[in-house]
Amino acid sequence: MPRPAVLFRLTGSALALVLLLAFAGCEGDSATPTAAGGEIPDVAGTYSSPTFWKLRLTRASDGTFVTFECSGRISIESQDGPLFSGTFRITRPCDATAQGSIRDGNVTSDGSVTFGYEVPGQSVTTLEEVSGCDVTSGGDTFRGSIVGGELAATLEAIAECPDEGRVEARLEVRGSR
Repeated sequence: MPRPAVLFRLTGSALALVLLLAFAGCEGDSATPTAAGGEIPDVAGTYSSPTFWKLRLTRASDGTFVTFECSGRISIESQDGPLFSGTFRITRPCDATAQGSIRDGNVTSDGSVTFGYEVPGQSVTTLEEVSGCDVTSGGDTFRGSIVGGELAATLEAIAECPDEGRVEARLEVRGSR
């Protein structure tokens, strides 16, 4: 029996959670402290909004896309100079709640940030096992900024799926402190 088309047949909440968990724990380029001139901003705090997590999946062959939004937060609980860490949580309206750690965070004097994340017990094989897709690039580091109490960052990944072909994933977080 063929697998259902990944992009369009999973429910939004399940797909959002599967994709998020799929990228957790990926090996990638860790953030390194920056020595850029200027004062490093204090970014500690909790950033949230009703549509904090936004996932867009686009089928590369024809540009067809689906978008899912979930509320949630990122809490930056520890900051030592440019380095930070914390936790995240995904909540309603998604059916499932996910939470995990923010790791390898780095902030520069202009507010640019990079950070990774992980969900205990999950790995990139989650998406591959559930959907038959092969994550071919990306998915390990959010890149963006924290300026004026506003966090905006994006994580991008590409997967090859048997029914959908190449699928481009863009996961955005956006919220205020």
